Amino acid sequence: MDKIVNSFKVLDVVDQEDGSALVQLDLDDEFISWFCERYGLEKFDKQFFQDWFVDSLTQGLEKVKENGY
Repeated sequence: MDKIVNSFKVLDVVDQEDGSALVQLDLDDEFISWFCERYGLEKFDKQFFQDWFVDSLTQGLEKVKENGY
């Protein structure tokens, strides 16, 4: 079972004119190390993380809608 890592913080969310949002995160070293190990990365890849974050957030929101929360 994967270790649960709660070691990043959402610092700010800014709505954009196009309807999207800019999310500012603080990633600590423990989270970065876990993320790289989990996804087989030799070093942190900002674009890979951004894609993962958007996909994870989107999937989470879809589950919330499905479950009526």
